[in-house]
Amino acid sequence: MYRIFSIFLSVLFLSCGVQAATITVNPGDSIQAAIDAATAGDTIAVNSGTYNEYITVGKALTMSGSGWPVIDETGLGMHYVVSISADNVHFEGFDVRNSNSLSGIYLTAANAEIVNNRISGNDASGINLNGATGATISGNEVTSNHWYGMYIKNSDNNLISGNNVSSNEDPGVSGYGIYLLTSDGNTITGNTVLDNPSVGIKVASSADNVFSQNTVRANGLGFSGMGFWLDSAQNTTVKQNTIDGNYDNLYLDSAGGTTANVVYLNSFLNHAHADVDISASTTSWNSPSQLAYTYHGAPYTSFLGNYWDTYGGADTNGDGVGEAAFPLPSGNSDLYPLIEGWASYTLGTPPPDSTPPGYVTGLANTTYLPTSITWTWTDPGDGDFAKVMVCLDNAFRSNVTAGTQSFTASGLTPSTSYTISTRTVDTHDNVNLTWVNDTATTAAVDLTPPASVTGLANSTYLPTSITWTWTDPGDGDFARVMVYFDGAFSGNVTAGVQTVTASGFTPDTLHTIGTRTVDASGNANASWVNATARTSPFDPDPPQSVSALHAASAGGSSIAWAWLDPPDADFARVLVYVNGAFAGNITKATETYVARNLHPLTSYTIGTRTVDASGNVNTSWVNCTTRTDAPTVTDTGSDSPLPTATAVAENLTQPPVTVLVTPTPAGLPDLHLLWSETTYAPYKQWINPGYYFEDPSVLVITYSIKNIGTVAANATTSEVFINGVLFDTNPVPSLVPGETVTIETRNWTPDAATNTIGIHIDPGNLVRESEERGLQNTVRNLCRDGKMNGQETGVDCGGDYC
Repeated sequence: MYRIFSIFLSVLFLSCGVQAATITVNPGDSIQAAIDAATAGDTIAVNSGTYNEYITVGKALTMSGSGWPVIDETGLGMHYVVSISADNVHFEGFDVRNSNSLSGIYLTAANAEIVNNRISGNDASGINLNGATGATISGNEVTSNHWYGMYIKNSDNNLISGNNVSSNEDPGVSGYGIYLLTSDGNTITGNTVLDNPSVGIKVASSADNVFSQNTVRANGLGFSGMGFWLDSAQNTTVKQNTIDGNYDNLYLDSAGGTTANVVYLNSFLNHAHADVDISASTTSWNSPSQLAYTYHGAPYTSFLGNYWDTYGGADTNGDGVGEAAFPLPSGNSDLYPLIEGWASYTLGTPPPDSTPPGYVTGLANTTYLPTSITWTWTDPGDGDFAKVMVCLDNAFRSNVTAGTQSFTASGLTPSTSYTISTRTVDTHDNVNLTWVNDTATTAAVDLTPPASVTGLANSTYLPTSITWTWTDPGDGDFARVMVYFDGAFSGNVTAGVQTVTASGFTPDTLHTIGTRTVDASGNANASWVNATARTSPFDPDPPQSVSALHAASAGGSSIAWAWLDPPDADFARVLVYVNGAFAGNITKATETYVARNLHPLTSYTIGTRTVDASGNVNTSWVNCTTRTDAPTVTDTGSDSPLPTATAVAENLTQPPVTVLVTPTPAGLPDLHLLWSETTYAPYKQWINPGYYFEDPSVLVITYSIKNIGTVAANATTSEVFINGVLFDTNPVPSLVPGETVTIETRNWTPDAATNTIGIHIDPGNLVRESEERGLQNTVRNLCRDGKMNGQETGVDCGGDYC
């Protein structure tokens, strides 16, 4: 038996004369008895304790719990713990738990406020709205209920905000966070929906609902479920939500028609199975219109999509929107994917900036002259700082752009004080009204010339020129040296250069340099500082020749020669010729020259003559002849294999025939030859420039030329040589890149004595590729130890072959 509840009456004198009472309920009292005794408008104040009962609120009451009083329905049959059937009920501060088969709070009325309650351990739903309208469900902890945290059915225009709906589960069966069924026009915002094993939020057969700024995390992991599930939902708006770590972050099911939904400004993160799983739907993945927003402090206007943590596209203009669309299942795509999570985008036009920048610091004059003063300072660090307004003696002079940090006032009077005043302005024209000033005085008129140069002397002298050097005076305002040769003005030498060379003189003659110094104010030292020197006599003798000229290295397309320069003091350079053609001047002390783009297996002669500083040339030649090496086999990227030493048959029945290729113009690296013959068809090879045959009796050789370069090969011919004698010439049409032409040389028999033929390709006016590919051959492999696969090849590995 409950004892009689106590009534504390707070009398409110209402305009209509009706008194509203506060009825206090303590442990041992009956909450339902207090409700029954109350009148609409009264407050039921329930103190902390456990109340083993279930209640029905059928009047417009304020139900207020203090200290989280527990309403526990354990052992009382099948009832809602709290049933609210009257409009305008406020229910706050209770711990509602342990319904048997039904919901914790059951609401069927209008305009209810269910706020700041704890609802847990109920067999069906934590909070169940059925036919409710205009309700506010806010700030509740809805956890560990068996079916749904919140079940909203046939209920329109309700606000569900700021609730924690977590871990609602019927063990081994199911568990939803928030479930809307046949309910329209609801706003679900700012809720945390966490760790519900089936679905975080489901919307079924409902329209015009808005979901915003919810955190939906780690749902659906127990039953391969979803964070969000839109099932036959229309005109649903899903925006500014963080949807993180669910099995499927969002599932769209078209059964019954999931249409006209809009999903934008959400962050999709860390899905276990899929970011989006779409059975089929009509959904827009970006904002319905362009939105004004601020991103990283800068304003923009654009359509906005969603942030996908698997998106890797670029943002070239820095507006926070990726340039490439993000593909989604069933032909959907987010056309405006975000580069960062939605919280980095502040919607709306930012308010105008009314804050001025800081002021300049460190304002001081750095130089002062009789008619000018230069001031410097440090700009403020504001990101929108634009300029410094500069006034001189209270008169505006200039706007100095951010980053300049200096101002020079000119046209001033010597020995006069001037005050600079500064104020700063930002890009929004906000002006810092604080003046920062500095006063400086111009220098007195300088009438003192600088000191003279010292140490004037000639450092070098040649038959037609003399070089003089000196040390500038130490005056701080020293500017230049006026230089005269033999009494004639030659020019001004700027402070710090301290040297001048006079040329065009006659050998073995005296010449005088005269100098006077000048400062920045134009004051000239009237004292002359002079020096006299004589050009050297004419040198008719050439230098000695180079010595020890030799080939330091030789490759397939280059040779490096080295030598020792002659010991003559006036030796200047080496004139280099290759095969009689001038190749260049090699400066003293270089002692090496590399000839490049040569033909393999070809002799080249370097010729040298020496020259001294007076231009005397030693007419004696010092020469050296060197042969290039066989070229290295390199891969040019063709489709067929390169020739190798293993291309020859292992069983040699007759003396082998060696195919040599005469080195040809530099375009040859862009051509390949394909040789074939009927008896040994398996040994077709892409080769360049040689191929190794084993049957000397073949009568017909067929070969192909393919242009593997990137430019056309025009007017090309191929020639077949036998023992160096031209045997057959075949024209080749113009070859575009990638084109192949096949040519037959008929009735050919190799020479019985040498079994040797040669092939020469003339590429005509072929233009080489910018990247040299290098020549390919097998000559080097053939000649190594005179053997092929352990068999004697019959090839002479000396002389012209190698």
